Amino acid sequence: MHSRISPPAWTLLITLLAVVLLNGALVAGMTAFGVRAGQALHQTAPGRSQALINPAGNDSWKPMARAQRAFQEEPDASLYRVFFEDRIKFQYPPSALFVLDLFPERWFDGPDSLQPSSRMNQLLTWASRIAVALTLLLCVLLYEKQQNSTPRDRLIIVACSVLLGAMFYPIVRAHILGQIQIFIDCLIAAALLAYLTGWRAVSGACVGVCCLIKPQYGLLLLWGLLRRDWRFGLGLVAVAGAGFAAALIRYGLANHLEYLKVLRFIAQHGEAYWPNQSVNGVLNRLLNNGDALHFDRYSFPPYHPVVYFGTLLSSIAILTVALWPTRGRRVDALDLAIALLAATLAAPVAWEHHYGILLSIFALTTPAVLRTPTSKLRGLLLLASYLMVANALLRPAWLLADPVRELLASHLFFGALLLFGIIVSARSRSQPVPATH
Repeated sequence: MHSRISPPAWTLLITLLAVVLLNGALVAGMTAFGVRAGQALHQTAPGRSQALINPAGNDSWKPMARAQRAFQEEPDASLYRVFFEDRIKFQYPPSALFVLDLFPERWFDGPDSLQPSSRMNQLLTWASRIAVALTLLLCVLLYEKQQNSTPRDRLIIVACSVLLGAMFYPIVRAHILGQIQIFIDCLIAAALLAYLTGWRAVSGACVGVCCLIKPQYGLLLLWGLLRRDWRFGLGLVAVAGAGFAAALIRYGLANHLEYLKVLRFIAQHGEAYWPNQSVNGVLNRLLNNGDALHFDRYSFPPYHPVVYFGTLLSSIAILTVALWPTRGRRVDALDLAIALLAATLAAPVAWEHHYGILLSIFALTTPAVLRTPTSKLRGLLLLASYLMVANALLRPAWLLADPVRELLASHLFFGALLLFGIIVSARSRSQPVPATH
């Protein structure tokens, strides 16, 4: 008698089929309106997946290289003059520049950018591909560690995970752009797996590395303290603390204080460009506060009080939910995933590729959701969330033509918000920690 396929394996098969059907419908719809089939496919997430074999861009490395060179030329001047004076959107903390310190200056071809043919860019392309592959592997392990799989289930899980991961638009987009985010995606997947398997200090250390690139992940230190998870907090502080101390020595206190001004400026303005999948982006677009169709490399939307305070209030609400005490319930990897997702949802600027962390969060969440009493309803909501996050209709001119379609252009944000609600609901139904006497 043949064993039955496990629910997680079935879920992945159904998800893969849903992705194929959805994108098939999108291609059919576009061809019906005169778009050539090849062009229509290229305007979907699966159609962009082939870009993983192409060289990565230099979206992160270009402004970082410019800032690094500016520091080398005038060490005593403000590092962030490239942001405020040259209007280059270098938005990373000084500690992020340690990545470029590892390489000799001759690996940079010019004063302003890394040329696509440079040895440095080739190295970063391969590093990006390896990070994508490791992220997919970690997602498979997140599934595997939560169930006893038969060989057939394992084969299905591996095959579907790889295919779904290779078509996961935020991951693909990060590679196309040449984004340091792809390495954060890998680190977050490692942090979730480590936490799931009891290696909490290692999990904190992975998040600590993320803090050196994006300080917003410092929220997780507060999360660990509120949960009294000292091992997680120690791992995070050890790595992030050492990194920031080294950055203070290398780049000075003044540059770190200047970075706070950069964060304040971004919080006051945000981005209207449609790939900004956040409350700030939605409000900027609904109020026509900036160009939603084209990315302005040198300026930001004007300050708008509704956008600013709307973003601020929504961020407070999201972070409050994420950090809310568990009231005696077990602190687990699912609770960690809530805080990690909140750190992105609450940001004023959350580009499409920033949601690459959701691939591992889906891998963690799916088996947990299927174990809940209302698994069928939650499973359908989880599928809807995945389809909204993993896919894209890359026709911004059509999506931004009227207010209703403008909301459709923010489907990734709403899909992530739906996932946030699903996980919070699952946490509220988790088993309490047994009382000790």
